[in-house]
This record gives sequence, C-alpha cells and structure tokens, in this order.
Amino acid sequence: LITYAPKGPFAELNCGEYMVGDVVPASVSSREISFRADDLRVGDIVKLISSNGVVKEVEVAAQGELHIQLDANGASFVRAEIWRHFHEVAQQLLAAVTNPIYFD
Repeated sequence: LITYAPKGPFAELNCGEYMVGDVVPASVSSREISFRADDLRVGDIVKLISSNGVVKEVEVAAQGELHIQLDANGASFVRAEIWRHFHEVAQQLLAAVTNPIYFD
C-alpha cells in the first residue's frame, strides 16, 4: 500500500490466503476479493480496478472503515485506489493505492 501520509487511509486486499503482489493459481476456483479500508473520510471515493477497468466505485458515507466483496472472475488482476478531496489544493487526488492481486 502506498498512502499519502502516515495517518492517511489504510487498505487491504486479498483473495482467500492470497494478498497483493501474489498470483492466485488457476487451480484455485474462488476469485472472491475482500477489500477492507480504515481511516476513511466522508466523501472519499474507493475504486476497485481490474484488467476490465473500474469494476466497483463507492463513495464513503461514514467516517472509519469500509468492507467490499467482489467476484473477480474473468480478471487477470484487481487493485484498489482511494481518492480524497484535499481542501489545500481544491482537488480530488489519489490518497492511497494498493498493488494488484494477479490471477492465472
């Protein structure tokens, strides 16, 4: 995970026992992705992105934690981004990004 600050948003992405940077072998039938993020703010945008493009986009409605489940069948990878509005520059910018989980 790369985040913009030590107290920035934190995210985890996994597929069963596999985590970011891992390759899920073709022999593993489940392609269920679990996403969890902490230290989110109201208005943050969470994007789950696969080899097929943005497959899930959620605007955070409550400060704190968020969980998302996603079926990644047909994708060769999945990664996550968290976007946040920064008042200092009056723009929405990338606040955190995960490495992908890859699929054989």
